[in-house]
Amino acid sequence: MKMNNGVGPVKRVDLNLRTLFPELATTIYKIELNKYLIYVTNFSGDFKVLTERFENEIRPLLTPVKLVNTKPEHFQEIIPGLSDLEISKGFQGMLMNKVEWIFLLAAKFPKINFYKISDDDGVVGIHIANYKIKSGKETKYVYADIFSIAELEAFISSHQSPITFNIIIDEFEEKPELTQGFDERGGTFTYVREKNQKPLFVQRDESLWFDNIDAIFESKYTKEHLYFYDKEEYSCYADFSAFPNIDLRYFLMLYQTMYLSPPLDTKISEWLKGFDVTVRELLTLIERGRVKLILINDTSRYDLGFLNEVYELRPNAIISKRGVSCLQQCDIVEMSNRYIFNEMKLVQELKLISEFLAKELKKDTKMLYNALVWPIKARRKSFEVLHRGGVLSASLYGVDQIIDNPPSSDISEDTSFLLKMFSYATHLSHSLNATYFPVRGEEGYTDESYAEVMGKLLNFYRNATISNLKDFTDCESFLANGNTFVLPIELIKINPYPSILEFEEVLSKEIVFPNSERLIKTLSHLSLDEQKKKIAFYNREVTRYLGKTQKTERLLDLGVQTLFEIIGSPMGLPIGSIFNFSQWATNKYMKKISPAQRIQEKIDLALNQSTDRKNIHFLSKINRVAMLREA
Repeated sequence: MKMNNGVGPVKRVDLNLRTLFPELATTIYKIELNKYLIYVTNFSGDFKVLTERFENEIRPLLTPVKLVNTKPEHFQEIIPGLSDLEISKGFQGMLMNKVEWIFLLAAKFPKINFYKISDDDGVVGIHIANYKIKSGKETKYVYADIFSIAELEAFISSHQSPITFNIIIDEFEEKPELTQGFDERGGTFTYVREKNQKPLFVQRDESLWFDNIDAIFESKYTKEHLYFYDKEEYSCYADFSAFPNIDLRYFLMLYQTMYLSPPLDTKISEWLKGFDVTVRELLTLIERGRVKLILINDTSRYDLGFLNEVYELRPNAIISKRGVSCLQQCDIVEMSNRYIFNEMKLVQELKLISEFLAKELKKDTKMLYNALVWPIKARRKSFEVLHRGGVLSASLYGVDQIIDNPPSSDISEDTSFLLKMFSYATHLSHSLNATYFPVRGEEGYTDESYAEVMGKLLNFYRNATISNLKDFTDCESFLANGNTFVLPIELIKINPYPSILEFEEVLSKEIVFPNSERLIKTLSHLSLDEQKKKIAFYNREVTRYLGKTQKTERLLDLGVQTLFEIIGSPMGLPIGSIFNFSQWATNKYMKKISPAQRIQEKIDLALNQSTDRKNIHFLSKINRVAMLREA
């Protein structure tokens, strides 16, 4: 079967051009067979420089397309480009080798018995093994049904590749003995289904990705459709995959749900010893819905026996790599859809605006422009990245690319590299609408300051809509004058006697949410002196309420700098160019676009007696297991 005149790679090149330069308007012309032109209609700069970047950075070798700034007089047809709704359609133009092809097809079509992919004289053969097996008294063929083959043909056709593909059904008397790998000539790769059998929860999430990716870009499938996501949950995300983090009890004390990335290449039982927790206790917490596992790496890196136990106990409490990619893709599409400057006309004007603002703010024009169009670029670039590498590769499209200053003045190149490697955690927690707790490595290593910067940027983009941008910037300007981090409760006292399940039972019975959230909000916007006084007041009142002094010995370190960054609908202080621009746009241009509607402030900064009474009541109820520590 010959594919639709091979225009897929050309359309992907055009998309990649518009990803790097979102302001460009382009038209694809087919001049003749295997000859295409991309006509740029609105470029006013040095076209030679643009062409050099196109040839050196964008166009893959042998792709039959050139960039022009003059409309061709003679052509066969105009080819529609990939719109922002069609980025994933048929995986058009994505360059893949034979191994990538066979693994993609095996994941997307699990009912088809693929066993080999060949390449002879430029024709790719997709081989399906067909043989009879006995099932009870019946004997049946195993390769696939007619509907699956039809779906396979439709998918390959939609890829719009210049390559000729043949679907070949090879007949066998019985199941063939196969060895996975390339033949001696290197032209054929044999795929062994049994060797690549994946856990059920991985198969589930691969189907989630392949079945819904087009609907995600069309906004027909959103985060609310995901089996593990609940926007009403008060949740946090803790990443233990490579570095230590704080005690698990802390998360249970303050949040309804803890999203946990377990350690790599480590037995869960050994890891839990550091928290005085058993595997059975953790499974019980998972069964109660207090903990969900987020797998950011391949399952081979984790304690697979434990993962299977979790899946059998509570299937929705384990999310594999593909499921995480679905979440991240949904979040990026939603963010770009709502972004105030997502219209093409506005994007084109942002170039001029960036030049003006760069002078006013003394910022680099390119950096400022890339910051203003980041949600659009992230939408166009993220699909291939998430498909190939998952959320661990988030730094290839993430907000870390637009940060003009490092979060610490003495940051080294090695540290900067490590911080970029961990940028996925901030993007993931943002997608979950969850508080992120930075890792705590040896010798004081932490991604805390970097996560803080990225979190604020992501919160800005989430709130940069016509309906709430003005209210968001007004609120942030107000918060900037206060103390957003609660340093006096850097340590919380935890009673060492109850087990983690007894600890959790006390907290769950007294309803952690919204009590813990209200307590955090109360303390988070006071000055340091006011916080000290408030905490001392609370502890005195709790002691008086209980009629005795509660003795506690165990200390639990709290990473509080990002504790208050994401509460309810995440919000944070935009930094640098973005924050200045948001104020400027609100004051001078938002009125011309549409009156910004006031929305109710998310955080009540007025501390009244009623709130204090509720906080004291909550603290008295959990006093048996935890209390605030005075500075």
